[in-house]
Amino acid sequence: MTKKERAIQLLERIPEEKMDYILGVLEGAAIPEFSIPEFNMENIASFLGTSDGSDEDMDAFYEALENMARAELKAYKDGDK
Repeated sequence: MTKKERAIQLLERIPEEKMDYILGVLEGAAIPEFSIPEFNMENIASFLGTSDGSDEDMDAFYEALENMARAELKAYKDGDK
């Protein structure tokens, strides 16, 4: 019996009131892991070391994070991940 078959078999024995917890664990396990390319992490580390915390700096920082997230999601959607 495979691990997946065993898990399916065990699901039949879990009471309904515990299913929210089980579903949360399963959904969390089903989310693919994303990695942020190193060069982006270096850019962020560099930025954090030079930022004075102004609104303009923080806006640029958040924009960079959003762009990284969009690139990761696009790579996943396009099958590059």
